[in-house]
Amino acid sequence: MSIRRCAATMLAGVLSAGLLSGCILGVAPVQFLPREAFASVEEVALAVGANGVKHYAWTECFGEDATYTCVLVYSRVATGAVIYSYGFVTPIGNFTRYPDVAVTDSGDAYVVRSECTDFNDCVDYWTVFPAINPGGVEPVANLLHTSEVDSEDSPVVVARGTDAYAAHFVTESGFVRLRYRQLTGGSRTGYIDGTTQLPIEPSLAIDADGDLHAAWIRNPPADTLVAYANNKGAAGNFNAPTVFDGGFDYVMTRPDVALDSDERAYIAYSINIGSDDTIKVRCQDTFSDCYRDVTLLTVPEVDGGWNVYRNVDLEMIGLQPQVVFAATHDSETHNEVWWFRPPSAGGIDPTRVTNTTNENEGAPRIVGENSTAGDIPVVGWRTYELNAVGSQAPTGNPGTCFGDVFVLFSSTSNMRQVFEDRGTCANSGFDLAANGPWVAGVWTDEESAQIEAHAAWTTFNTYRVDLPLVKK
Repeated sequence: MSIRRCAATMLAGVLSAGLLSGCILGVAPVQFLPREAFASVEEVALAVGANGVKHYAWTECFGEDATYTCVLVYSRVATGAVIYSYGFVTPIGNFTRYPDVAVTDSGDAYVVRSECTDFNDCVDYWTVFPAINPGGVEPVANLLHTSEVDSEDSPVVVARGTDAYAAHFVTESGFVRLRYRQLTGGSRTGYIDGTTQLPIEPSLAIDADGDLHAAWIRNPPADTLVAYANNKGAAGNFNAPTVFDGGFDYVMTRPDVALDSDERAYIAYSINIGSDDTIKVRCQDTFSDCYRDVTLLTVPEVDGGWNVYRNVDLEMIGLQPQVVFAATHDSETHNEVWWFRPPSAGGIDPTRVTNTTNENEGAPRIVGENSTAGDIPVVGWRTYELNAVGSQAPTGNPGTCFGDVFVLFSSTSNMRQVFEDRGTCANSGFDLAANGPWVAGVWTDEESAQIEAHAAWTTFNTYRVDLPLVKK
């Protein structure tokens, strides 16, 4: 049973007056996506297809305690309108968590998520939404594993060309294991981590050969380390991983993996030691083949140790690693967004993107726009403030209230505010995605001043000077 809406019309939102200087012909649209279950949107994910079509997955939640229920919604947007939308029906008291979405070059969208009966009893599923006539085929919920086993953590999905893979967790003999499954382009499956040491926070990338690369945290909280591996030449389990920075009880942030234009893997992460964090970028090759002829780049301190907020985010622009993060240091009492993009030679100090001094910037995301103007990095983030823990604190983020949305194209002079928060404390979520010349962002906030239920809001770069003037 499903709730379906096809060819629906989206309502236009209102942008702030700030624009990207020198890069805009008109104001890029900000609009909310119609809700399927008429409940509040809590988690959002986004992918952009090769033809500029945007693919969204989110959860809509309602009820409390025994009646708390979350359903999965998939929505597809082209030329500024919803052209297909599907909502799964979930029994009262069950809930969907951790939606993620990826799209192949053919336009087929792959959605993964966890289906839960309580917060400690979840099973992971995947569904494909075909590019052609999705409304003519009833979507099927497929198990990511061979049987219904507890997943313990969020699945992730990635696609490139004709290939799509998912990484997911299973509980076996009391151990949480990290596995992968190829959803299209082949049928490879197996363990990403061959050990029984606890894995968390994986990130994925696919190379031009259709092989999968992964980075993850292993064995927290004692003797925590960062691991990287791939399945090149492997039909099943991943090759043995390379591990870094073990032997400590420090908190490691999710290692982000990305491939350069030569298909070489890089990972970026931070080691959090209170107010003396270290941010590292590692090249997975011999030093002579790596950027600046080194396998390790450490982000220099600006004024005392970094204190990083959540994760760092990595994108490869050609052969150059670019990392964005939010952090304070000795003379900064509020988080600012920082951008590490070391030149091929000379100093490598990061660039300070924001200078707000009185509000916090949330963990930023970075993607690459590839157009006739070349490879253009795009950064997006939300501001946030700390609030007393209580009824106004959002689920999963007690004391943190997310606010305005900002997007930055290519340089610090081109920052603009694309959304102004409505002043509530239950908003959350932000995702950013790109494919070729197309870039889009998604987040949650109140649908309107009159409708308190939260919706998924989106913006995209339709009107960039270097793009065609046909909206996608």
